[in-house]
Amino acid sequence: MKSFFILVLGLFLSVIALSQDVFVMPQNSSESYTTNNCIIYDDGGQNGVYGEYVNGEITINTTGGNAYYDTVYLEFDMEMPSFTKIQIYGSFGQLIFENSSAFDTLDIPVCDNSLRVVFHTDCDTSPHGYGFRMTVGIRDTCPAYVNYVNAQVLPNNQALLTWNAAQGNYLVSIGNSVFALQDTSMSFPYVVNGDTLFDLNHCENYSAYVYTPCDTASPYFHRCYESAYTQWRQCLCPRPTYINTNAINNTNDYLISWGEPTDTITWAIWLINDRTGDTIISTTDTNFFIVEDADINTHYTGYLYSDCSDASSHYAFSCGSSFGFFQCPVPLPAITSVYSTTDSIIVNWSNADSTINWVVSLSLQDSLIYKDTTTEGIIQYGNLLSETKYTLSIYGFIDSLICDTLVMDIVTYAHCISYSNLHSPTTKCTWGNTSSSPFDYEGVFDYGQDSVESRHTVITDTLASDPRTGDLLKLIPSGFKESVRLGNWEGGSSEAITYSYLVDTTIYSLLILRYAIVLFDPPSAHPADRRPSFVLEILDSNNIIVDTICGKANFVAGENTNGFNVYQTNILWKDWTTTGFDVSAYHKQKIKVRVTTRDCADGNPNHYGYAYFTLECSNKALVVLNCGQADSSLFAAPNGFAYQWYKDNVLISTSQYLTVPAMPSEYYDCVVSSIDNPSCNFTISAISGNRFPQARFSSIYNFRDCEFKFRFTDASFISSDSNGVIFLSNKCESVQWFVEDSLVGTDHILSYNFKNEGDYHIKLIAGIGNDYCLDSTDTIIHLVSPAIPPKISGDSVICDNFPATLTVTNGERYLWNTGQTTQSITHFLDTTTLYSVKVLDTYGCRDSAEYEVKVYPSYHNLDIYDTVCSFERYAPQGIPLTETGIYYLDFLSSNGCDSNIVLHLYIDDYCGDIFVPNAFTPDEQRNTRFIPYTDNAVEITFEVYNRYGGLVFISNNINEGWDGSFKGKPCPQGVYNWRLVYRFTEFPSLQQIKYGNVMLIR
Repeated sequence: MKSFFILVLGLFLSVIALSQDVFVMPQNSSESYTTNNCIIYDDGGQNGVYGEYVNGEITINTTGGNAYYDTVYLEFDMEMPSFTKIQIYGSFGQLIFENSSAFDTLDIPVCDNSLRVVFHTDCDTSPHGYGFRMTVGIRDTCPAYVNYVNAQVLPNNQALLTWNAAQGNYLVSIGNSVFALQDTSMSFPYVVNGDTLFDLNHCENYSAYVYTPCDTASPYFHRCYESAYTQWRQCLCPRPTYINTNAINNTNDYLISWGEPTDTITWAIWLINDRTGDTIISTTDTNFFIVEDADINTHYTGYLYSDCSDASSHYAFSCGSSFGFFQCPVPLPAITSVYSTTDSIIVNWSNADSTINWVVSLSLQDSLIYKDTTTEGIIQYGNLLSETKYTLSIYGFIDSLICDTLVMDIVTYAHCISYSNLHSPTTKCTWGNTSSSPFDYEGVFDYGQDSVESRHTVITDTLASDPRTGDLLKLIPSGFKESVRLGNWEGGSSEAITYSYLVDTTIYSLLILRYAIVLFDPPSAHPADRRPSFVLEILDSNNIIVDTICGKANFVAGENTNGFNVYQTNILWKDWTTTGFDVSAYHKQKIKVRVTTRDCADGNPNHYGYAYFTLECSNKALVVLNCGQADSSLFAAPNGFAYQWYKDNVLISTSQYLTVPAMPSEYYDCVVSSIDNPSCNFTISAISGNRFPQARFSSIYNFRDCEFKFRFTDASFISSDSNGVIFLSNKCESVQWFVEDSLVGTDHILSYNFKNEGDYHIKLIAGIGNDYCLDSTDTIIHLVSPAIPPKISGDSVICDNFPATLTVTNGERYLWNTGQTTQSITHFLDTTTLYSVKVLDTYGCRDSAEYEVKVYPSYHNLDIYDTVCSFERYAPQGIPLTETGIYYLDFLSSNGCDSNIVLHLYIDDYCGDIFVPNAFTPDEQRNTRFIPYTDNAVEITFEVYNRYGGLVFISNNINEGWDGSFKGKPCPQGVYNWRLVYRFTEFPSLQQIKYGNVMLIR
């Protein structure tokens, strides 16, 4: 009688589904089904009994998938278990399990994604009432493979663990040891890939394993595959912001200095002498360290980090930075002075050793402009762009020995004041909380042009107007795109902006101020020094007014504001007004332009003062507006002044503009005076006549960073004749640069980079007379890159486990896909490998190359087991082998690789059964087909599968055999699985099945 019971599974098991497939064992045939959970009854069914002479078989194929099965569960309820055989095969046909004794239930550990479970009953008699039931089930599958675990340290003693796998259920074990987990480690599941660990100890070492929850073994040992592992230091340490290394002149000492986020950090230094291997380990509470008596001509490698653990731990490096220096007898230059103007740079350095040759280079945006060698300790460069950052590098060499290079940035001064750049190094914004303290605090108060909180702000809305003037005052003067507002409409404070300016009268000699003022006029009882005011001052470098008469303008509400507009009784406002200052007396001097606004000193929030202004530069020169062949000459004097025109000492006009006949060499003088103070004046002259632009330019370039870096310089001039014979001026009023018909610049010097080779059309248009007269010149430049693409050479075909050496040419720095950075690499290979390398050459060009090394197999002490019938001739090397035994054979493969075969040969005197070889060599003259051997089998079906379960050969002809190909193409060397279904002539009703594998050798 059959018995039934219910099996209760554990937390992670899902063996018995709510609905299971039910199958009945056939009496004398074979059946196959696909399922993961089923019950199999004997041939009598659920309520039947064994039949007599039962020889049946059922094969259960699991559904497979990307995940791996962890365990096969078997339940066996049977009165006579010795009549049943159970076998489990893997996806490659390998036998995983075969029962050898009776059992009730069994968990069989596997690691496969495609299983085949075979149940076979063999019984020639059975007492009535006997029967069986077998149950098979697959426990929960393992999730996808886990690798590349990463730990990211977070603030508040937390860490984030992530790993490379699909979402699923994983276990994590955490330990507080670097090299091994402790018994106190924790395990807990994660629903998603990655989660946060809490309450970790600061600066302690941790390690973690990530593995699958279906694996119940120790985290050190896993049935399906290795767990993924990582280790880290729970440390969020501040890093140094930069590290400088400098030799100390005339000593063998070296100074290492760095920036630090705070001044409370204890720093650790680990310094290694790369020549001797000696180390220096030290700590310091300062942001510098001196290496005393450093070895000459020796490189040092250092690590600097905040000291939260001992210096020997490499985990501490995550808290710092590495650096290196070379102690060299050639010192860095000690800079003594740097002087820059609008178009020149002068640098001086100490020259302690006259045998040192100094190499000095000047670059603009990585384009080399100048390069010189000197022994003098001074260098001067001119013809530079104003308000431009240049990079100067200096290094010395003695007897071809070159050490570190000093690199510094130098900024030329502006041709004029960049008044709207409130964050420029030459601009200083200050403020105070009372009307008498506009210079107490430094900083920019800018919350936008509409905010009352803004005290230094740039106005960009050209349509905006001031509501405190009834919207009659525009915030930006006509013809300008922006202005600056100083102060606000909330009284009780003061503010100022100071601009530093290097006067260069070869470029500009006048400062032009446009301003508009809004002042609240308090009651008459307020004294003048306590009323709202606006002040403009020209100061020297010591903040002293350069000229008490002509170097200052001061407007005080109700005092010198006659002619101001009035709004709502007490608001005085002055519309945009232009005034100018002559600064020609201060050539090559640094002056300051300071604008200041003050509110009423009584602190009343309604008694305010603020102003809008622009600043620009001009020359003490007349602008000639006519050009070409003309009947008259039109002159324009600088804006912002009063004018008196004279010819032969006779006053002829008081207008800013003067039109006269275009007679050659007629001279005119204009006395230009301050509007507010006529005693502040100067005289400028002009010559009438015709003017013609003549366009010219020059260029230089170098090839760097894989680009053609050009510097084009305008050399245009003005001539009194159209042929350019009679020279009048060395600079046209405007220039336009075109590359391939696209406008790329309007400055007199153009820096332009070309990324690719080819021919490029360059054009310059020079103009005068508001571009009424133009002249152009152009040229074609032909660019050819000197860089040569990299090429890999070396071994292209080798036998396995032989070295392959590859070398890349035409490079300076290299990165192989193996991680190596040398020019040549050598590897011992056992499989065909594709190499690639990224190359950075001496020109800064980045390129790559690929190279495949084909590897053919060799066979070393390969065990081959073979059985032949005694009547067959077996001669693998031409000599017949007639005795059972072990033979050592040497072969050359078809690709010329040495192969050593250990042949285990069995001579069978009786070949009545089927014999299936376990290896064959389709490329040799012997054993070229994989053929089962038999002399009494019929109805044979012969199948061959690859390692992935794909059918590559099937035949019903026993003499055909497999030639090692699939669809006419040779299959690769490897292990293949086979299945043979057959019947013997002695037992034609008995179908038999064999499984096995064969080695295909090429």
